[in-house]
Amino acid sequence: MVVAEPRRIAARAAARRMAWLLGERPGGSVGHTVRGERVVGRHTRVEVVTTGVLLQRLQRDQELAGVDAVVLDECHERHLDADTAAAFLWDVRETLRPELRLVAASATTDAEGWAGLLGGRRSSRPGASPIRWRSCGLRRSGPSGPRTGCGWIRRC
Repeated sequence: MVVAEPRRIAARAAARRMAWLLGERPGGSVGHTVRGERVVGRHTRVEVVTTGVLLQRLQRDQELAGVDAVVLDECHERHLDADTAAAFLWDVRETLRPELRLVAASATTDAEGWAGLLGGRRSSRPGASPIRWRSCGLRRSGPSGPRTGCGWIRRC
């Protein structure tokens, strides 16, 4: 999974937070890539990148081999890199990878417009869309858990 953030500081912070919640260091299950810095490992499942890095990756590898989903975070922040990446991703899904999942995330965006573009459902509040869960086991993170309230996290 690739998560695209509009700024380098946001990409680094999001990757650090996700890794911390899993009780890991960045570069384990969660890593990040920004201009001039790449912190990923063999077991990285979620890579947080800037929209510029995503755009460069799309130019090199249009099929995004090995990527099942792309999350465009803060999609309300309209700028050339983000809009171009969104257009490329839409084109990739329409022509090369119909199974590629695209998610636009923002607290203040035009949800109807993005849902129409991406061909999905709109969710106006967290938890509004049904979520499919699959059994993948539980793993305790650290001696007191990852501070998510219950101390247990799902690991797939």
